[in-house]
Amino acid sequence: MTTTSPQAKSRPFIGTFGGILALLLGIVVLGFGVLAPWVQALERQQWKELSCEITHATMVEEIRQEQWGNGTRDIVWYVPKVEYTYHAPAIGTSTGTNIADPAPAFRDPVAAQHLTNQYPVGSTQPCYEDPEDARRVYLDIAPQNPARIPIAISGIILILIGILGLSGKGARVSHATSSALAE
Repeated sequence: MTTTSPQAKSRPFIGTFGGILALLLGIVVLGFGVLAPWVQALERQQWKELSCEITHATMVEEIRQEQWGNGTRDIVWYVPKVEYTYHAPAIGTSTGTNIADPAPAFRDPVAAQHLTNQYPVGSTQPCYEDPEDARRVYLDIAPQNPARIPIAISGIILILIGILGLSGKGARVSHATSSALAE
């Protein structure tokens, strides 16, 4: 049996591999949360601005089934519905219903009504034509990713964990403790 003094060296709990893994995962998560919407916004700056006339705007309730435990449950979503006409050179005058991509839906009826009120019937609003498909026209082309802030924070936390693991400042387990656990 070997004896180990309490002053024995300690080794990183996370270790180099864990630090590298956390760092790489953090970079990927941060990129997904921050860079993906930014790249999408840059791409959509190339879209052609058109003029759309709002012909109908309302908010509807939709009941959607969602996974809940081992089954499903009905959830009420409040969805703004807007119809508009526009003239695109490639297809002529047409009708659209796309507000944004993905289509907005809210659990709060006040938020849904607030968005619906931004498109009063009879008003003329800017809308944007996808250069690759003239039938895809949206009233709003800003990135629609409400989860990007929590995703970005998660990425930053993973990066910090990775840095701590690589620097050896992470949680440590002494050789004496690990020897005692092994026996």
